[in-house]
Amino acid sequence: MKIPVTCSYCSKTVLKWPYQIERCKHGLFFCSYTCQRAYRKAQMVLSICSICGKEFYAKPYRLKKLVRAQSITCSYKCKSVILGWGSQSLTCDWCGKPLKRKNASLNVHNFCSRKCMGRWQSAYKVGENSNTWRGGYEQYYGPNWERQRRKARHRDNKTCQCCGLREQDADHTLEVHHLKPFRDCKDYKQANSLANLITLCRDCHVAADVVSRRLFDDNWTEAQVRESLNDYCAVFGLYFDETGLAP
Repeated sequence: MKIPVTCSYCSKTVLKWPYQIERCKHGLFFCSYTCQRAYRKAQMVLSICSICGKEFYAKPYRLKKLVRAQSITCSYKCKSVILGWGSQSLTCDWCGKPLKRKNASLNVHNFCSRKCMGRWQSAYKVGENSNTWRGGYEQYYGPNWERQRRKARHRDNKTCQCCGLREQDADHTLEVHHLKPFRDCKDYKQANSLANLITLCRDCHVAADVVSRRLFDDNWTEAQVRESLNDYCAVFGLYFDETGLAP
């Protein structure tokens, strides 16, 4: 048997089945879709778009929280600006070519291509301006460097201590590497001690420089050090023994 209820908009009496009343969680009943739409429209709150400033009506639940209310917009076009989907017209910081970038992709410096980005970095992100600057290359290793270098090469039989390449089989002169970087030693005597020198080929020397830079530089995280050891596992034995970091 249907039960009489009152329309929430026009107060007209309508009949509803008991299961319809039980399922209605909000307690609102309407005699027609016209009254339902009119009721919902009457509940709308006048709001102002945070992007374009246009006045529009928004549903009450969208304005419950202040943070959410500040992100309410009048259209999907304005909403895309907040979400970073919109784009802006810019010019390349190197060549001046006009380009467009999404709001979410904007950087301090924007370029039309990787080629322009590389040229800009070569001009402005070098030396002390580089994010990877670590003090520069030390050309002078002290008055005993040449003598200690010859002793290290002679001790190692002019053989790469990492891959075993002999100098007579290589197309270049084998190099001598500082296990602990020269700039991290207290003086040239400590840096050029035979215990801190090792003979390496050119490829192994490059890999050893990467690993030593990350091991002795506090700016590198543990994850980056482990990544280096994974990428340059051939030089792992130069710095680590069975108990850990070699002295």
